Amino acid sequence: MRYFRLNVQTLAFAFLAYSVGVGCNTEPRQGPTAFSGSWTMDASRSSDMDQWRSVIYELQFRPDSLTIARRFGAGRYNRADSYTIPINGQSHVVPVENSSKWLDNVHIGVFLRAGSDSAMQFEWNDDQTGFSWTTEQTMQTSTGTTDVLTTRQFSLLDGGASLQIVETRSTRDAPLTFVFQPSA
Repeated sequence: MRYFRLNVQTLAFAFLAYSVGVGCNTEPRQGPTAFSGSWTMDASRSSDMDQWRSVIYELQFRPDSLTIARRFGAGRYNRADSYTIPINGQSHVVPVENSSKWLDNVHIGVFLRAGSDSAMQFEWNDDQTGFSWTTEQTMQTSTGTTDVLTTRQFSLLDGGASLQIVETRSTRDAPLTFVFQPSA
């Protein structure tokens, strides 16, 4: 019995030492697995999304690509888009087949122009603790068309417990900041 008690005590100590060691790890989370999953916007820590009351990003990395699926909701009004882009740093062209509202700023009546192309590019930062997703899209407005360049910088906060997206647009002076929590 003493042998059993000693082994249980040794195992308990080893588990405690491992748990403390893992908890003390101050290395930033990095790479695809750190970002993969479903993230729900925390409105209290984010720029105003005007009409949208909920925004969810689903990030799914594969060896050669990233799929970004976004869902926007406001009561019964729900919209979604999804893009799969290569993660090799090269620009990728996505044709716009149907005219649709620009989900990033739906209230101003801007549409993605049917028949145009959206150019997209993914790029890791140097240590893979963040990445950028850049899009160039042709928008249809009431006065004609305009190209909008949007860069979203993805990074992890709170030891990887939160996702932050800082968005800059060629049509805005100030960046927008959105903070997301893992979806339940």
